[in-house]
Amino acid sequence: MVSPSVPPRNPYHEFMLSQPDKGRKVLSTISQGRSFLESGRHDEARRALLQALSLCPHAIPALNNLAYIALREGDNARALNIIDEVLQIDPDEPIAHALATHCWFELESDPMVRFHCEAALSGYIQLARLGDPVEADYPDRAFLFVFQALLIAEDDAGIVKLYEATPDRDWSPVELTWAGIAHYNRGRINEAHLIWRRAVRTGKFGPARTYAKLAQHVLSNEVLPFTLDYDIMVGEDEDLSPFPSSSLALASLVNHVFTKRTRLAQEALAYLLQNDLPSQEYFLVRLAQNPRVTAGVRILAALHLLWIGYNVEIGERILRNVDEDQLGPSDKPVYYLLRAAYLYYEEGADMHLVSQYADQAYHAAMRQGMHWVTEYLDELMDSEERVQTAMRDLDVSAGLDEWEEESPPFSLIPLVGDEADDATEPNSPAQKDRKGRKPPKGRGHNS
Repeated sequence: MVSPSVPPRNPYHEFMLSQPDKGRKVLSTISQGRSFLESGRHDEARRALLQALSLCPHAIPALNNLAYIALREGDNARALNIIDEVLQIDPDEPIAHALATHCWFELESDPMVRFHCEAALSGYIQLARLGDPVEADYPDRAFLFVFQALLIAEDDAGIVKLYEATPDRDWSPVELTWAGIAHYNRGRINEAHLIWRRAVRTGKFGPARTYAKLAQHVLSNEVLPFTLDYDIMVGEDEDLSPFPSSSLALASLVNHVFTKRTRLAQEALAYLLQNDLPSQEYFLVRLAQNPRVTAGVRILAALHLLWIGYNVEIGERILRNVDEDQLGPSDKPVYYLLRAAYLYYEEGADMHLVSQYADQAYHAAMRQGMHWVTEYLDELMDSEERVQTAMRDLDVSAGLDEWEEESPPFSLIPLVGDEADDATEPNSPAQKDRKGRKPPKGRGHNS
């Protein structure tokens, strides 16, 4: 027990400070219960915690841990009954409010989630400021529960407030990544960028690096900020799904668009645009005019702008200024595609010439193994029967049909980790439905 210089705030504190011998026995029994709980021995933990309550009926940590056991066992009603006992002893108890947040989240009652989440944060800030007269490390225990409650509630403002209230805390890389997400979602992009860079320096955490790069692109006006979720899979969980989270996948794809490796950048852009990037038109316009990205990426961006009916001048300007002889092998397929598309949309289009460019695009793509280009050819070919007829005359349709039967499944672009330029180049998302497969949406201890 710590020195009673911190004033008691509830009957539990008063008991522990007025009866130190019994208090030490209570703490020892609670500690034993925590150890059992950490090892998953719920029955033994429950017995130890009930023993502590027999010594001190107001033992808040024992009650909180019993509520936690009930929550882990899926008994939300029992957990809420125990939490109610705690809040009668201390209405501001942060761990109890945090556990209530979990319960009401499971019961899908958003108003109650918000109420208890706000109360948990308020109670924690008071606890961190005043300290605990019984257990010096109790604020540290409470922090973990309160932070989890804020994450469950997706309370961006609350997480920012928690971060500002604990300037001296040694935040882990994962916690810093979440704190950066909260700042970013509140429009505080510069602060988010600094927090993510701190996370990278602290532990070289992949998601933090991914988001730090995204923030750089936002600060450079290359992409508009979109809402980030809090789902971050770490350790072995990264292998469970190709999408650690919806926003982390989008952020990684955005970053890969800016790599100097044309094929990787083009495939990232092609897949990104199938996954409903917010403010897509803004992104494409900026990308098509960005001298820092490869010619193939600018051309592909212009092709998408043409298809969504945007001003055609950007693509025309690219075609006028690009020297075909200076293009790399990975640039040429989309260059021929853009040529074919512009010719097709011209009044009185020469469909034979359209077909010739489409044929060049197909064969250039096959030579480079850029299988996803076939999807763009399908888009062009399916636009009108006369185009399909012209394609068949050049034996392009037959080639596409044959390729669809023989092509292997694609592997996904790396989502997190080291620099995009060091990533392994993937195969293609050409086999996916045109709408694209969206990543799952996410939200994003014992006491």
